[in-house]
Amino acid sequence: MIKSMDPHHRPFWMNEAADSDLRYTRGYVNSVDSLGCDYYPVRGNVEYDLRSIGQMVDRWAAVGHGKPVWMVLQAFSWHTMFPERGVRYPTFQESRYMAYSAIVHGAQGILYWGSNELLDAAFRQSLYALTSELASLQPFLIQKSLPDIRAVVVRDLFEPPGVGVRMDVRQHGDDLLVILVNEDNHRHMGVDLQGLKSFEGRKLFELYGSDEVTVENGGFA
Repeated sequence: MIKSMDPHHRPFWMNEAADSDLRYTRGYVNSVDSLGCDYYPVRGNVEYDLRSIGQMVDRWAAVGHGKPVWMVLQAFSWHTMFPERGVRYPTFQESRYMAYSAIVHGAQGILYWGSNELLDAAFRQSLYALTSELASLQPFLIQKSLPDIRAVVVRDLFEPPGVGVRMDVRQHGDDLLVILVNEDNHRHMGVDLQGLKSFEGRKLFELYGSDEVTVENGGFA
């Protein structure tokens, strides 16, 4: 009914809670164009795990049989609803991690909720910085991920076991965007990116950093 009333044929997106019932959701999934959930892991004095964002993207891709997933991310502090948790807005690094974790897990849309309750000017500016960054990278982010590229973790002798590093590589024109997300709560000795033979000799620059690498032998460390 809603689609028949829309002469512009806009995409129909349905947002759910992180743990909405699978059978219920599958009942309407063929009638929508995209789906996803809202999840806000930074909760003040409550234990949290930023990796849950990527796990939510995986879950909703499975629920939707591969339909595009749009994730709603955190733009508030939980203290506005639960004062006992204390004031705790995501840091810029945490917000950035959550956004790129969603992207490397395959999210095709990112939205933010809660800014109507936002009382911290510094967090507002950090969110502006992040959304500006994503907007500037939009030409890359709308491209398909390049196939046959691997990120191999080179582990230290005493490094604890973990999930490893997830990566995504997009091309726009002659330029590359390489996203690497550490999904462990410890540092790695190194990461070897392989499968870039067609970009041999190209130089890559670290965003917000001074590091630069040149693609040699089809990859870089």
